[in-house]
Amino acid sequence: MSKLTDYKYRKLADLDTSILNDFYCFCINKSDVRKKSSGTFIAMLVADGPSKEKSAIKITLFFESSDFIEAIQFGTILRFQNMKTSHKEGGIMGIGELERGKYNFHCLVINQETGERLSKTPNYSWTKKDAEIVEEMKALWTEGGVKEFWSTPSNNNPRIGATPDPNRPIPIKTTFVKIGDINKSMNFVSILVRLLDKSSNVGPTGKRATLKLWDGTGEGYTHGFDGTTSSSTLGSFIYANTWDQDLINLFDEMNIDAWFAATGVKVNSFREVLELKFFKTTKVIPLSDEDPLVLSALRNYKIRVEGDATNPFTDKSNNNNNNINNNSTITKDDEQVVESWELPDNRLTETAYPHIPTIKIIDILNSDKVPMKFKIAVRLVNHIPSVIQQFTRIRCRSCKHISTHITSNFTFCLNCQSDETEYVFYFKTILRDQTGQIPVIFYEHTNAFFNLIPDDLFRNKEKLAHIENKIKLLKKPDMLFECCIMSYYQADKERTPENVLYQIFDTKLIV
Repeated sequence: MSKLTDYKYRKLADLDTSILNDFYCFCINKSDVRKKSSGTFIAMLVADGPSKEKSAIKITLFFESSDFIEAIQFGTILRFQNMKTSHKEGGIMGIGELERGKYNFHCLVINQETGERLSKTPNYSWTKKDAEIVEEMKALWTEGGVKEFWSTPSNNNPRIGATPDPNRPIPIKTTFVKIGDINKSMNFVSILVRLLDKSSNVGPTGKRATLKLWDGTGEGYTHGFDGTTSSSTLGSFIYANTWDQDLINLFDEMNIDAWFAATGVKVNSFREVLELKFFKTTKVIPLSDEDPLVLSALRNYKIRVEGDATNPFTDKSNNNNNNINNNSTITKDDEQVVESWELPDNRLTETAYPHIPTIKIIDILNSDKVPMKFKIAVRLVNHIPSVIQQFTRIRCRSCKHISTHITSNFTFCLNCQSDETEYVFYFKTILRDQTGQIPVIFYEHTNAFFNLIPDDLFRNKEKLAHIENKIKLLKKPDMLFECCIMSYYQADKERTPENVLYQIFDTKLIV
């Protein structure tokens, strides 16, 4: 085995523009995908500490495949090796090309929650020193104030380089983002919304208020306001959370159906579902029903209702939120197609609990009971990693440590040095029903699901073909199947909603 390069990782404040640099950092924000003559790229703000002046730089990352880029989110740990840096605009700028490998540049993406590592190069280096650095980074993020600092709107702005004042009053010309337009690429937004419902609970991190918000925009959900003249039968809602006591007190005093405006609201993707977060710096202004902004929003909503009389979501005959149709409407090539959610007679899967009814994903995501077991009827949207050969990992029989290495070149455990290792299935899927999406891990019970013993899928072509055929079948647009999933808290993490994971069990393919 060739000798591994001894990388010397620097702090961002100590980068040397005269050489190629190696460093660890956190992703703070990233731009939309951009294109120019030299290629496709994103711009990122990265940091390794709670300081804009000493701990942050801008990076331009060129790439050809976007799936790798999508894994980079707020707080993702990044390891860069051989990155070219230069002085620009009064600061340091880094640049790298993922696929071309210029200067032997390499980027490793590390998910803080799952520990999963993604790389464009299968045989990247990973040592005990790297594992120690990652653990230090995790502690720095949560306990060292890095996450708190960069979660503040005045520090982390979606326009990289801009520094707004989050405490200013909401100006008349504030641009409010519609709920129907919110997407995960956004960072902080301003909203004008109606409070549909509210609840609170007390957990390890203190009291949390959860709000259900609506503004009459978007598609896909029905909302009824009994006894009101402006019954909301069109538009999607979004949930928001806050742990700030002053905001909790404000919302405690706010009536259901009340309107308010807010700036400095964080857009977050939690278990692949969009949500909002209100921080101490979020500005909230209650509005009366006669406020011009509210009247304008209701006027626009009324126009939508009258203009969408044929839309199934404007059907006045049924405003019961609990009645979810077994069919949903999707758009394909400018045509509306009815998407059926009735299970076929020829089932794809079999569970150990045929007598148990299925439950909707939205009810699972809103459940406070953990651990819990559920049965769902879903479609397969995606799988992570995207390369099926990477569905297996090497696990230590002694300490149960799962290596990120996917081939048997490494025959000993990097955690305890044991040479007792085995292959296990270890990958994640995104499953959906007509109410939402949920990430589900395939691990301990996957042997029974595929009826297959895991192996090195880069070498065992027969088993690879078996799995590829099954996944190809499950990913067909009209394929609906049942499966059982269990919820549990991630080990060594706080028992908060952000740390709830889901894993498949007691389900097997019968096709």
